[in-house]
Amino acid sequence: YESDEILTQINFCLYGRRLLLTSKDKLYEFLPANERTRTKFHKDPLLFNGQTSLQDIKLVDIVYRHDYIYVVSQADLALLPNRSAPAAFTLQDLYNTLSPNLQRLIGKVSWPEDEQLYALAQAVKDGKAVGVSDGSVRQTDEQATHAWIIQANRDIEIKGHGPVDGTNEARTSHRAELQGQTAIFLMLSLLVQYFHIIGGKVKSYCDNQAVVKKLQKGWALWRFRHTKGADGDLQAVLRSTILHLERNHSFLFSIDWVRSHQDKDNDVDLSSFPQEVALNIRMDRDAAAAYDFPLEWTTQG
Repeated sequence: YESDEILTQINFCLYGRRLLLTSKDKLYEFLPANERTRTKFHKDPLLFNGQTSLQDIKLVDIVYRHDYIYVVSQADLALLPNRSAPAAFTLQDLYNTLSPNLQRLIGKVSWPEDEQLYALAQAVKDGKAVGVSDGSVRQTDEQATHAWIIQANRDIEIKGHGPVDGTNEARTSHRAELQGQTAIFLMLSLLVQYFHIIGGKVKSYCDNQAVVKKLQKGWALWRFRHTKGADGDLQAVLRSTILHLERNHSFLFSIDWVRSHQDKDNDVDLSSFPQEVALNIRMDRDAAAAYDFPLEWTTQG
């Protein structure tokens, strides 16, 4: 193949901005190289979990050049092989299959557009995504909240915030911070499941040193089996989620401490801070905003 180019005339089709490949009754998709292109795609395939409308599908010829796939021509509709419908068509559908308790742990999610979601998945796959969380407690109001974010860059992210449940004695800043990290890893588990990511990685940050130390050193086996203390339930969820990511998706993570409240006023320019600091400031504000949620999304004992 002269000049490292391969022109294919079978099995590839274009569905909107998605490049799809049919193979053995399955569909695979290739992510766009950027947010605007309709002709340039990354070379690594992901299992396609969406629905297709046959009227909108076009057959395409592609060329492989310089580690990217380029669409060079298009033709109208051709039928795709039949395949059974997946259990979830969107990431939000997958979230909705979780138990109400796990949904409350994650909180109310700001869902990005498809293009941003694909770019975020690519960043997780490439080990370029960052996760940051924060927690808040108002003892006088008997309320607590958390907030979290997973970001590829300043324009591509998914985030959420919500209540921290538990009795007054259990509702500590440690539990609030721990829930923020738990929410990050629960959402990562949905992302890698939906996009069939193997070998992804994330760098996470938290401003609670006890939570950071726990995630850095891991849990002793007896501690996991016999969780004790006010936050034992959260530790069990977080640990089991991380084990699932590591064992089933070869997922890696690292975590570090970030100093909190580095903004001296609300008018500070967040772009002047490092990414993790700016995100911690944003999550501090999002955790505060969660206190204004409707009654069903406030702390329950």
